[in-house]
Amino acid sequence: MRLKTILSSMAVIGMMGAMSSCTNEESVKNPADNQPFDGETISLSINFPDSELRTRAGQAPVLSYGADGLFSFNRTIDRLDYAVYNKGNLVYHSKQAGMPQATYDATSQSFALDIQIPKINGEIKLADYSVFFFAGNASDKFETSEITDGVGVDFANKTLYCYPTMLNKTTAQGDMYMPVQYDFFAKYITMDQVAPTGTQGNIVLTRPFAQVSVLTDELCQPSIISAYASNGKVSVASKPSVTTTMGVTDSKTLPYAWNYGTDKILTKPASSLNLTLNATAFNNVDGSHSIPQVVTFKERTMFCAASYLMLAPNTKQAYDAAASAQKFTFDLNVAGDLNSTDASISADIPAAGIRANEKYVMYNKAYDPGTGEGGSGGILSTHYAIDIVVDPTWADTNDLSF
Repeated sequence: MRLKTILSSMAVIGMMGAMSSCTNEESVKNPADNQPFDGETISLSINFPDSELRTRAGQAPVLSYGADGLFSFNRTIDRLDYAVYNKGNLVYHSKQAGMPQATYDATSQSFALDIQIPKINGEIKLADYSVFFFAGNASDKFETSEITDGVGVDFANKTLYCYPTMLNKTTAQGDMYMPVQYDFFAKYITMDQVAPTGTQGNIVLTRPFAQVSVLTDELCQPSIISAYASNGKVSVASKPSVTTTMGVTDSKTLPYAWNYGTDKILTKPASSLNLTLNATAFNNVDGSHSIPQVVTFKERTMFCAASYLMLAPNTKQAYDAAASAQKFTFDLNVAGDLNSTDASISADIPAAGIRANEKYVMYNKAYDPGTGEGGSGGILSTHYAIDIVVDPTWADTNDLSF
């Protein structure tokens, strides 16, 4: 049986101030300002794409490798936070004291919510109202201000904070490391899109971030093994970033926040965010490969050497519109020493830009002895390309043909 959370009139008394409006127009009334309530109650069903919530099996909350070498998730998404706006101005949100919380239906893996929308000048213009939804796990740390060790949402300024070190963590498993990437869903949308009938509606949330992964077959070359293997194993540590070029100056940055009102990501220098993907080891002596995962990509046996999540806009756009060049970059140390760099690999960001809910795969080009393209036996050559694997959904697929 599906349960619903009702935003009752009594629950919001004293919590929300009326907002100013244009001349000759009433100020927005929250549901508690006048009784009986003069407005509409809209019943919403909040869902997730069937192919996205649990795309591969794995121990929650640890995500798992697929046969394509990319990571997918297995976290329970059972808490919904939200905020209601009129003409872009905050009316109320679910974190205010005494406000009922949305109820999760485990059977359907969805939420139900009844929202009360007040009238203005005796009518309701659904296009003037918008709602922001955030769905995560009930145990997640969630605040209404900027934080670095959880998720923060500044509802008034329409900004979601999720630092790279929160999105990307690792846990040691012997001499290997398993990524623990943080999974959540969100959307900012106008009410006329959600509930065109004015009485009920359905909304499907999406992930507000992209995934960037590195596939390589260079780590199994004899020259690399002989130079960098320890006890028969080669370890990899990496520092990911986005390199942008302004004139003759290169900058390495990463997103730490997303303004969902403007659909812009906010960035900081990668050095200040200090994101390191811990070393991963695999055995090259007896042929058993543990981590990175063995991948068949473009009919080549390769290894997933690194993967990370980064906040990204909903609409495809340049990472930095003012930059003359933009690249995904990984500074790597093949010996597992986090304090030095053996090679920096990079690939151009697609010309159309980036957007949320896409997977980007960096991979070294196959070696061509005639042209030298792809390098031959060097330490992680610079001959890297990039492809978008799944666009726009994160479906469970092992088919990486392009």
